[in-house]
Amino acid sequence: GEVIRRIVNNWDVLVSYFTYETEHCDSAARFTARQILSVMEDRFNYFLFVFLLPIVEEFEMTNKKFQSWTSDPYVNFRILNMLHQSTLKRVYDVDRNGTRHEKTLFNIKYGCSFESAIDSFKVSSYNKFRKPGEREAFEDRVKYVKTSAKKFLIEITKQLDARITEDMDKFRGYSLLSPRDLLAPRHEVPFSQLPCHWMMPVDKIDAIEVLLF
Repeated sequence: GEVIRRIVNNWDVLVSYFTYETEHCDSAARFTARQILSVMEDRFNYFLFVFLLPIVEEFEMTNKKFQSWTSDPYVNFRILNMLHQSTLKRVYDVDRNGTRHEKTLFNIKYGCSFESAIDSFKVSSYNKFRKPGEREAFEDRVKYVKTSAKKFLIEITKQLDARITEDMDKFRGYSLLSPRDLLAPRHEVPFSQLPCHWMMPVDKIDAIEVLLF
């Protein structure tokens, strides 16, 4: 997230830097500089970075919660579930039966920064169009960028689908397995309170408790 933020914030400076490098660096580095410059001179690639930035930062923030020494696993799963739901609603409408209906390209929630950047670029670009078909070509590029962003949102929704269960109560017992509590002195968790109750032999829980404690 931090790397993407720095690239976005310094985009124009980087374009100027690589423009200079293509003219003054040695031949070995010039090819690489030209490749990078060709990517950065395309403003639509900048829009994709702007689109990715808040998404990557949100996922990184969620990931850090799972790595925390004092985190509560059950709370973390709930946070992950909320991220899943918010991502899902950006690209799908869900009816009363829970059936997903993919939103049209221009109804998807791409993010305020992304939409604002494209709208500002449209306003400044429309005044420069002189030749027939220039405006149509521009709109095709906008459609292409939004299609790429839509595919990305669909893919991360699928990835979250594979990691989330609708029955969040299954994770309630995981609160007892936080790193801080597990390594605390004299921390004893009754067997009956551990997660994954559906895997426990109900008729043997008392006997297992006696053996453990």
